[in-house]
Amino acid sequence: MVVNKIPLLRLKQYMRINKVLNKNLILLFVIVLIAGIFRFWGLSANPSSLYWDEVSQGFNSYSILKTGHDEHNEFLPVARFQAFGDYKAPVYIYLDVPFIAVFGETALGVRLPSAIFGTLTILVAYGLVLEMLKDHKRKQALALLTAFFLSISPWHVQLSRAAYEGNIATFFTVLGIYLFFLAKNRNFLWFMLSVVSFVLGFYAFNAHRVFIPLIVIALGLFYFKDLLIKKRLAILISGCALGLILLVPFMLYLRTPESRLRFNEVNIFSDSSIVTQSNAWIKQ
Repeated sequence: MVVNKIPLLRLKQYMRINKVLNKNLILLFVIVLIAGIFRFWGLSANPSSLYWDEVSQGFNSYSILKTGHDEHNEFLPVARFQAFGDYKAPVYIYLDVPFIAVFGETALGVRLPSAIFGTLTILVAYGLVLEMLKDHKRKQALALLTAFFLSISPWHVQLSRAAYEGNIATFFTVLGIYLFFLAKNRNFLWFMLSVVSFVLGFYAFNAHRVFIPLIVIALGLFYFKDLLIKKRLAILISGCALGLILLVPFMLYLRTPESRLRFNEVNIFSDSSIVTQSNAWIKQ
């Protein structure tokens, strides 16, 4: 009697693969749990108080919630929110509206979006490494290491525990890159969501308006052969058109003097004596 060993071998291979996957999922869960503890534990009390940008963002979210207008009575701003001597990116303020509705005008309500999206960045970074190293033998180990080091990174923990716009922008930027690789490696329809994610990062923080275009150009140059496959051209063109349409409010805003206010204050040619004098007044 001849025993067919092929099904048994396949079953053993399946069980081995399934065991490895379960182990990786458990490790990822532990890493995310550690990240969550670092980012959520005592969130309302540490940092000890809201700084002025957090207060401004929280108040604008509350104002949008109650009236649909910002603190300067502008109806649902898209390109920017006018604040005290500054113009803030809109994404964090809109994301904070439901949390302000639930938790009120509190430190917890203002900071929760940053803590949540900071923790989600761990998962996105893990997935990104898996997609970037699709054929690498050690991709699972490298992805877990990436997630772990980001989860305990002091700078990322710090940014996730306060209402920092840059933390939200970082999430959408990493997510945009991850979705791009999903589109390239799997289903190209992910490209549309990648475009939306990059645009959200663009509207989330001023600094990302500089390097998101650089990232997009770099991805286009490195992977133009994958993008220009004939059956993908329709989605590619539609995605680019969608991105341009979504950026119209920003391009209109870019023509105004207020869009250049931050650059004029912090570039290497700006008058640093203003900051020096301001610091001297604070010390008095």
